[in-house]
Amino acid sequence: RSHRTNYNLNLIKKNETKFFLEGMFYRNKIMNKISTEVDFEKKTILLDNKQNQNKEITSLISTIIFEPGDLELIKGSPTERRRYINDQLSQLSSNYYKANSDFEKTLKNRNNLLKQFQTNESNNQELLDVLTNTLIEKSFKIFNMREQYIENLNKNVETIFFDITGIKQFQIEYKSFFKNLDKEQVTKEYKKIEKEEKEKGMTLIGVHRDDLVFQINQDDLKVFGSQGQQRMAVISLKLAEIPIFYKIKDTYPIVLLDDIFSELDIEKRNKLLKYINNDIQTIITTTDLESIDEKLIKMSKIFKVEEGLIIEEVDNE
Repeated sequence: RSHRTNYNLNLIKKNETKFFLEGMFYRNKIMNKISTEVDFEKKTILLDNKQNQNKEITSLISTIIFEPGDLELIKGSPTERRRYINDQLSQLSSNYYKANSDFEKTLKNRNNLLKQFQTNESNNQELLDVLTNTLIEKSFKIFNMREQYIENLNKNVETIFFDITGIKQFQIEYKSFFKNLDKEQVTKEYKKIEKEEKEKGMTLIGVHRDDLVFQINQDDLKVFGSQGQQRMAVISLKLAEIPIFYKIKDTYPIVLLDDIFSELDIEKRNKLLKYINNDIQTIITTTDLESIDEKLIKMSKIFKVEEGLIIEEVDNE
């Protein structure tokens, strides 16, 4: 999937009818091939030349990416932060991917039914109760996995942020309606607002409204943080993910760093690179090699890209 767009058709060049992409990767010392083709009617994914569904391959290749647009994780809407946590947990767990997919389908069906109540097209209370129970069941699975993931992130992220910036007490707060509630209590809450939901034609509470708050000394970075602090917070977040991925999957993720060194001083660059060891395949893009540490350049393979084509492999010795 593209990290830039959720709409596959945006990936097709103008005046073309489709796109095709293929990649080879090693997993547990076995080479696999993934290819995908998208046209205006469908998306086809092949794993080792056999057709597969997204849910079966989402967690095969783990990637952690930092690019300038990731500042929206702090500055943007809750939707951006939910998309982030959904993407990361889907890579780590096929169970999460399935639970979230089932939740989205149930939420859509429940909202459609509530809209029918709103316009008096339906009064099927029995179906609404079934959908509500299913929604709650899927929600608890999602909530528990999200809460555990944020808890694990917080074990790493404060130390990393302090090491790079010298600022203490950086934490991520997970805000959810489900926190500290059991199934019986949640069911009662849904019953309390059922009339309002029917009037508005939408589901008003649930994990689809969860949010993350990035804090220093309990102050919201979105409101009180400088752009530099926000940038370092996101970088620290991404670095904190690496040991979590390794612990769960017993292999390091591929780390993608898109032009992040140009805005960091030498001290911060060196501290950042300390968390990316030689066992981690790391792909760095830059428009200026001078912004990259010389030691890193000497141990790297360098490609020059112009107008979308690899036109030269540079000898970095």
